[in-house]
Amino acid sequence: MNILIDKRHMSILRYYYIVLIACPLILQASWASGEPGGKIKVDPQSLPICTIEEAEGEDPEDENSNKYAIFEPEKIKEYKAKGQFTVVVVEPPQPHAGYELDEEKKYEWTVTEKLEVKNGDQDTCTVHSSNKEQWGKVITVKCKMSFYETKNGQKKHLTDLEAAHKLLTPSLLIHQISFNHVQGKHDKDAMDLLKTYKGKIIDVPEATFDKNGKATKSEPFLYIGGKKPDLKIKAEVKPGIIKKAKVKTKGEGKVSKNFLPELDEQEFDNNTEFEIPFKDNIDSKLNKGNQQWTWRLTEIQGTALTNETIVFETTVRNGYVLFSEPLKSPWDMNDNKKKPWIKALDVVIEGSGNIGLDKNSSDSIIKNITNYTFSKMGWTYDTVSGAPKYTPSLGTINLDSYLEKNNGNVVNCYDQCFSLTALVRLLGINVEGNYQEPFGNILTVNLIGVGSCNNPFYKNPRLPAALAVPVILKTNPYYQYRTGFGNHAYVVFDVSLFGSSFKFIYDACAGPVVGDSSNSYQKSTIENPPVPPNSRIFKTEFS
Repeated sequence: MNILIDKRHMSILRYYYIVLIACPLILQASWASGEPGGKIKVDPQSLPICTIEEAEGEDPEDENSNKYAIFEPEKIKEYKAKGQFTVVVVEPPQPHAGYELDEEKKYEWTVTEKLEVKNGDQDTCTVHSSNKEQWGKVITVKCKMSFYETKNGQKKHLTDLEAAHKLLTPSLLIHQISFNHVQGKHDKDAMDLLKTYKGKIIDVPEATFDKNGKATKSEPFLYIGGKKPDLKIKAEVKPGIIKKAKVKTKGEGKVSKNFLPELDEQEFDNNTEFEIPFKDNIDSKLNKGNQQWTWRLTEIQGTALTNETIVFETTVRNGYVLFSEPLKSPWDMNDNKKKPWIKALDVVIEGSGNIGLDKNSSDSIIKNITNYTFSKMGWTYDTVSGAPKYTPSLGTINLDSYLEKNNGNVVNCYDQCFSLTALVRLLGINVEGNYQEPFGNILTVNLIGVGSCNNPFYKNPRLPAALAVPVILKTNPYYQYRTGFGNHAYVVFDVSLFGSSFKFIYDACAGPVVGDSSNSYQKSTIENPPVPPNSRIFKTEFS
């Protein structure tokens, strides 16, 4: 603090110890950025860190004596929040006859920055700024006190006392968020995720932000539910004089699909990467959504902030949660060519309508994916020859090409069976592809992309005109000559109930069949079901 006085009055003014307490600048403006990202704002009712400087011990003739330190509440006799600066007399001035403060003029306040200044009463001065460039800097505020001598009713100006104070206006920046810390492991972090089939694992940090909260990078992440992982954050508090701070999140996000828990309060070294844990386990439910966190500083240099201020909001897009790790065959978390990728997750979680379902809803999940691949992808059965387009051999599936429809929109039962098996197993549900031969003539079923059909190869050019229709009635003399399935593939879900094993059938080609018993499926699909049905289970692999 600089105290500039006339030497003649040094003995009088030595006893005036002034503490100028700087409470925050209220930034009147907030600014927003486009998604993904967020905004920075300052709560006008909040009180961020202040700084304090004591006159005691300063050399009043040393014009370079402008120290600043972190605000220490125990040294405060009085303070006023909401953007006010308060002058506090720590040690009352000693009586000295004939000397007084000018009751009319009181104090004059000035600042060295371009701020709006509103002079208050003897104790206060309010300073406002709409300039965001002031945030995160050191600003100097000066108070000027005029002293007069009154004799015989006449006032004589003696000297002025000036107190200079440097104010910290901290700003909080979240530079980056990392979800996946160590590739190949996901005990305390997110699991590996590929952008595309056989692509590279998404690099960390998955999310980075500029100084205004706008995301400069926003990549998806993948968690296994039921765990309490850590995030890795890199945060910065400006100005750099601040070495340590504490941060926590508040449940104030405006994104409707927030699905991760709040984070614990965590101390960190300024401008470094640190780990911050979730408060609770992530729900063991299938989920996808955008996650928004509102970050607040709660402490600086060991000093608690009364209202946990300095807000920084971050939004990260397209996070995923599974309730179980994908099952091997075809998935393998140790093989980058067999790890989950974004398109596959979109289909089984969001596209199929499985958000919010858990492992206890496995039947509903398989049903939803069966219906999606049957009716929502635009497939049509190969009514010429029934040849596969995405299954090079029994038990293998080119799932990436299937999801992208790279070979056109014509499929057969193998394509539907082994793609469905792979997609369900991505969610950790143990289903298997079942190949049955012989199968036989089918009853009238809803054949994918065709509709009602009991003559599946009616477009084969070798058939006579009488057989070139999808449905042949029993009264038709050609009924017994209609085409049928020499073999067929469908999905089996083996469930143990009450000590017994039950097989449930899901068919995304002829049906769709969504959870029939094996006996019911045979009777409702095949005209003369073989007894017993001769079938083989195939492990599904990627081609």
